Amino acid sequence: MRTLMHIWILCVWVAWAGLALAQPAGNVQQRYRAAAKLIDSGEYEKALGLVQQGLAAAPRDLPLLWLRGVVLVKLRDYGGALEAYKAYLDAGPTGANRREAEKIVDNLRWAESTFLDVTVANGPASIYLDLKTEGVFCTAAPACHKAILPGEYTVIAERPGFERWTGHVTVANGQTATLATTLAERASLLTVRVVQPGARITVDGVAYAAPIPVAAGKHELVVSLAGHADARLEIAAHEGRPIERDVALVPIRAEAEASGSSRITGQRKIALAAVGAGLVAVGAGIVLDLQAKRLDRDTYELCPSPAEPCEKAAEAEALNGRARSRALQANVAFGVAGGAAIAAAVLWLTGAPESRVAVTPQIGAVAGLDLAIRF
Repeated sequence: MRTLMHIWILCVWVAWAGLALAQPAGNVQQRYRAAAKLIDSGEYEKALGLVQQGLAAAPRDLPLLWLRGVVLVKLRDYGGALEAYKAYLDAGPTGANRREAEKIVDNLRWAESTFLDVTVANGPASIYLDLKTEGVFCTAAPACHKAILPGEYTVIAERPGFERWTGHVTVANGQTATLATTLAERASLLTVRVVQPGARITVDGVAYAAPIPVAAGKHELVVSLAGHADARLEIAAHEGRPIERDVALVPIRAEAEASGSSRITGQRKIALAAVGAGLVAVGAGIVLDLQAKRLDRDTYELCPSPAEPCEKAAEAEALNGRARSRALQANVAFGVAGGAAIAAAVLWLTGAPESRVAVTPQIGAVAGLDLAIRF
């Protein structure tokens, strides 16, 4: 049915083309001629644009109205073509041209009740019927629903980065035919370059020797070489986009030196802080001890002999009390400094990246620390 209709349209179009060429030259006729040439070369969208421009200037021009129907049929816009031929009939053609247009309208009426539904799960995808040269039928994003004439069709679905899908469908009069598909992502070309020669490369455990296609999804890339640390990379392939990786392996000695440069762990930083606190405590103890000794000398100067009466006994007693207090504070400060030194030593030994010292607190009748050193 759709083949016969195309033949009718073509025959009458040729007749209209001859008629238009015989008319006096004008802006409308120039657009008609240009659009006709574009149709011959398969540039239907451009041809439709010129036709619309001509109809804007001459809305009831019969050759242009007919040509609009021709282009819309070529573009598989059957609903639009039906309205175009109805507009042509409303413009008042007579004789054989009118009868041919009425036949086409009768056939195109099937487009009012006959449809094709195409669903592409991972759209959007461009949908073509039979040949890509006839233009996009619709865009499935992820589905499209469009009027169509009854018949058998080859349906093509395309999306950049995905494999083309082709299916077949038979559309019955007054029915809606459905097609559903999921496009497959194209493989990506993987290129791996290693700075050090002679390295072994695997992709998902399979040896790699030259650029290879990898399926869409995630893959594990491993590069290894004697005397060097292995490089493990995760790569993701999508929509056929090429993947390139440049890998520089790290020598094991350099790796060890790099790890040795980070000996100051978090625990050792605490040890350094404890050392600082101990130094502050030592400084405080020295100051307090000096103050205690000075106060003690001041007491002796006021009352040199405890056996003899002293007029300033009360003042001397007060100075003596302050001296004893300073001495006690100095002893506490020195004790804190000693404890900080011990804690710093333990934290420094146990805070190494690979500690060889194990410290276990013991709580019981006698509290203390068990210190174990591995050699």
